[in-house]
Amino acid sequence: MAAIQEAALQGEWFFLVESELLDRDNPEFFILQDGKVQSSTNPELVGEYAIDGDGAILTFARRARSTQTIGLCSIGAVFDETIDTLQANATYEMEALDEPTKFYGTFVRRDV
Repeated sequence: MAAIQEAALQGEWFFLVESELLDRDNPEFFILQDGKVQSSTNPELVGEYAIDGDGAILTFARRARSTQTIGLCSIGAVFDETIDTLQANATYEMEALDEPTKFYGTFVRRDV
């Protein structure tokens, strides 16, 4: 697995859950830049990300008694600006639930 570099991770990314189809016209995506992450459509969905070798963790600000994190992993031999997908696993933890909810999917680079 390739190390994730900051310059290659920055940009706009769609999060596709499991077998969801890519819709490049979808206005909802994540913007990653300089350690910060934000939603393109929901101004309250903001957070930070940290890179750790071949992975990155996106942590969103706690709101409404819930926490959302998304783990990204580079599965190829190289990760640079030309690679347009990352493996993604999301976890939602809510105080009202005993177990966190998990989703698996893909981060797909949005061509601007």
